[in-house]
Amino acid sequence: VNSAAFSMDGTRVVTASDDGAAQIWDAQSGQALGEAMRHQGKVISAGFSADGTRVVTASWVKTARIWDVLPVLSDPHNLLAELAEAVAGLKLGEYGAIETLDDQIERLNQLRQRTAHVRLGEPTAESFVRWFLSDPWTRTISPLSRTTVPEYIQREIAAGRREQVAREFPGHPLLLPSADLN
Repeated sequence: VNSAAFSMDGTRVVTASDDGAAQIWDAQSGQALGEAMRHQGKVISAGFSADGTRVVTASWVKTARIWDVLPVLSDPHNLLAELAEAVAGLKLGEYGAIETLDDQIERLNQLRQRTAHVRLGEPTAESFVRWFLSDPWTRTISPLSRTTVPEYIQREIAAGRREQVAREFPGHPLLLPSADLN
């Protein structure tokens, strides 16, 4: 580990390591939160933004990246649990047995309707659900970003990173051979 930094609220720690990864940890339990943020080379430093919604990392191979990270959200309406059930098409029954949802599509549509009025890009469960259920070809690249997927793809193609972005968004219309003709 090359560096470690607490979030402003003291609930999370981000570390930068020689293995090419930065990782966010729960400061109380020491458990990893989410997937590691990877670079091509050693990560020499990492830190949180003041509001805790982004992490900046710097690597030994002279690259810096900004990562959107959702802070721990309050979810008084249990929307994230509803979303998980609706996406999986499964629920826990009364006695803890896994049961198939009979109305999966209807439940997804209800979640879309319940969150349609919510502003995107906010660190709330409602905003995340709306983003998650949005069109993945046109939405922003992450829940808190302002960059759309098409903007990101066009920028990466212009920078000569077509193969990388094709792995990130396989089958996207902007990456099909016919898109090159326009």
